[in-house]
Amino acid sequence: DRDVKLENSVAVIDLHLLRKDGDLEVSNLIKKVRSPRYFGCVSNSLLYLGEGKVDVVVGSGRAWDYAAALLYAKNSGKYFAFINPLHGEGIFKDKSTIYVGASSRRLLKEVLQTLLPQHTVIKEYEQFIFVKSHNS
Repeated sequence: DRDVKLENSVAVIDLHLLRKDGDLEVSNLIKKVRSPRYFGCVSNSLLYLGEGKVDVVVGSGRAWDYAAALLYAKNSGKYFAFINPLHGEGIFKDKSTIYVGASSRRLLKEVLQTLLPQHTVIKEYEQFIFVKSHNS
């Protein structure tokens, strides 16, 4: 698997997150990566991550919109963080969850530090990290 550093990475960033004033410091990520890309389809971005065509994906959406593509990328050995994740029945409500996918655990942690300088890891499970933001 490719274990690239952030400054050599190709990152796909959800355009919705760029337009939104919120917790993520997306502009910091754009300045650090070698090549930012902006795709309209969440699932397509995750498939590219799974295939190794991109190194980082930062997106948002309802879990059922991208679950299959996320599973494909996870089974390809990629790592994910969910920011301020929904719990229990909340995941079935019509709400968006922000996620970050990366080609390695080290790269994922580097991206999280760039996007969310102030955060706490709630739980780590296999290739998933659940994070609480302190920026809001």
